[in-house]
Amino acid sequence: MREARKVKAKNTIPLLCAALLMTTACSDQSDDLTRGYTIPENFCGTEIDPREFEPILPPGEELTTEGEVREMCDSLTSSMHHCTVFVDGKRAFSLDSSPTDQAESVSGYVSEKGLILDIDNPEFTRSGEHGVTTWPSLAIGFSRCAESQFNDSGIGFALEASETLGINDAALLAESLASYMEGRIAQIDPQSCTFT
Repeated sequence: MREARKVKAKNTIPLLCAALLMTTACSDQSDDLTRGYTIPENFCGTEIDPREFEPILPPGEELTTEGEVREMCDSLTSSMHHCTVFVDGKRAFSLDSSPTDQAESVSGYVSEKGLILDIDNPEFTRSGEHGVTTWPSLAIGFSRCAESQFNDSGIGFALEASETLGINDAALLAESLASYMEGRIAQIDPQSCTFT
């Protein structure tokens, strides 16, 4: 009987060691998934709600942006804006706003920009003040201009996430873009676009 117990004890030790190694490996992985940077309150000069972007930002040590709010020659804030967000030097996502000549909806904006998307079968549609439609790794919003000295019909907004982020929840992209839209709409000069 003693011999049998010794054999069991010998088999248990390697199992305990393996369990310890797995626990250590798991804890190392969770440590790697921390965010060492603070999410800013603006991206490239446009105010955003950091809480709406937290779910789509990857772990890392440093967040940087590239882009700025453009001003036209008469100091009006342009409706055009491009901002790329990087984490540890890798592109996380880009944000854009641009005017349209004829579009009056997301589908019109997609068509006018020549984007190839299945407009009839999006992954998610967010209704409300800032409507947004999403496809894999892409969210597009649109706001109409009631008046524009440049005869713009509206402003299109886009958030394109890096596919490496693996964002599977389309609603998260929609909420992030809606936050960006709110910031841009507050910035754009009424002479460029008076929003409906």
